Amino acid sequence: MDRVRKTRNLQKALLLLLPIALLASSAVILNSLTAAALDENSRGWLTLALRIGLPWMFVLITAFLVHSRSRALQLAVISFDYFLMILLLSRVSLNAVINPSVCVIAASFAILVLRQGADNIATSFWSGHPHMSQLLQAVFGVLLPLAVFVALITVVRQIEAFVLLTFNDSLGRSLLSVIFSPIYLILQTLGFQSVITDIAMLRYQDDMLLNAFINSIILTNFLALPSILIARSFFSGRRLRLFLILLSMCVLLGGSIGPCISLSLVLIFIMLPGTYSMLMICSVLFFICSFYVDAPSLVDTQFLYSPDVNLQSTYILTRQSEIQFLLAMGIVLPFILASLTLFVKKERLMQLGQRRSINKRGISLKDSLSPDLTAIGLLRALGGLSNILKVEPHHRLLWVRVQDYDRVQHALLSAICSKKPHYNRQHTSFTLDLGELTESVLGRLMRLTGDNDAPPERLDSAEFQIHPMPHIKARQQGAF
Repeated sequence: MDRVRKTRNLQKALLLLLPIALLASSAVILNSLTAAALDENSRGWLTLALRIGLPWMFVLITAFLVHSRSRALQLAVISFDYFLMILLLSRVSLNAVINPSVCVIAASFAILVLRQGADNIATSFWSGHPHMSQLLQAVFGVLLPLAVFVALITVVRQIEAFVLLTFNDSLGRSLLSVIFSPIYLILQTLGFQSVITDIAMLRYQDDMLLNAFINSIILTNFLALPSILIARSFFSGRRLRLFLILLSMCVLLGGSIGPCISLSLVLIFIMLPGTYSMLMICSVLFFICSFYVDAPSLVDTQFLYSPDVNLQSTYILTRQSEIQFLLAMGIVLPFILASLTLFVKKERLMQLGQRRSINKRGISLKDSLSPDLTAIGLLRALGGLSNILKVEPHHRLLWVRVQDYDRVQHALLSAICSKKPHYNRQHTSFTLDLGELTESVLGRLMRLTGDNDAPPERLDSAEFQIHPMPHIKARQQGAF
């Protein structure tokens, strides 16, 4: 049932890609070269309507993915929240209305208030007044998104103040300005990327730093984002693979469109936060690579997401060696980073799976174990007695040399030890801290492995009387 539910949820999540694909398609259809019959005024109003309406569609689809008893109330409150914040956003920054990602994020918080679980809680509290419970839900469904909207605008203003202050200092004129690349990614997710772009054009004194800043943004959005999504699809299951591939196609189609990239980043931040972190790391690495190879800018500064990137002004297809090196890094580096991260994550999930299997078997390692049980647990964690080569004391710790590293159960070993085990790759040995049980467990392991110089314990057999079995005794008497 869980697999069926996950499959249905991922199939429904594919609908979230529809507004992103429509945004990318509308930009191509409403281009001056494609729709030459439309005048500039009509094209501008139609573009504005689509860039406000399609994010609203994104929020409504998100609401449909969550169960709610009163679907009409849910959609009405979310729509009211969205357009109210569009009005407030126009008072804050008129240019940001064409990329209302902050309104999408804030309006989505109304879903938390209007979901089915919250409705049950409100109904049980106001059981005698069902209309009062719906009214309270609607009020909280408006107040929470407004609070989130104010908080996000405050964060944007603080980031803007930080950028203004640091660009006047030596930070903005040195390689330390690499921090502005991930800051730009955050602002682009909120739809306020023009804030840092305008400041960069006015305050950058070094063309190398300005070119590196621009190149890091272009490479992150055009190459790193689809590359990481495709790399993740190789390591994901069939249910998630289709979603990642379609999302990468949407990103490739709308990489030059500001609202399209912002909605994609919002979706990745919510559903794939690890991928969002990798994008920030890639933007830093691209800045450093572009700076050290002294690569020219891939696009003119005035065409950098204002709100879109003019593809006719880009220099991506040039044969210059520095730009070709950056393009190669933009494809290869995200694949390597995603592969390494997912491999480490897979190893971590394997250890967590071992710990779950340990807990299912009823072994409680949090309680204080006896020396005998601890020694048995260590033998099992270290791969058995045949895998232990030598056991020695080491500064109140236990030093164990193993034969095969792959036979060691690291999750069980970490659970037994009071501190994280230290592994020496050169000597294929572990240094273990067992606390007060170290000496007693050490003696037991040394006796088992034969490394103890003390003579073996002598067994007193005086209490045992050995007699032949009855049938053997009768046979012996018959023989005589």
